[in-house]
Amino acid sequence: MAEDSIGETDAVYDDDVIEMTPAEAAEYIASLLSSLRVVAAKSQFRLLADLISVAEEEARFHCQV
Repeated sequence: MAEDSIGETDAVYDDDVIEMTPAEAAEYIASLLSSLRVVAAKSQFRLLADLISVAEEEARFHCQV
């Protein structure tokens, strides 16, 4: 597996994402994690869904700071 840093990837980021404040970025990540948690739960990956839930809670905490 090749090592990539953010600067070395060929991913294109929207200007909206690049210009987010830390709180906005945390809210965006929480939203993504929420959707991913549902997919993990529907796929019967209970442990993964629980881990994603913890990460989502952490992101939501940073939304409030």
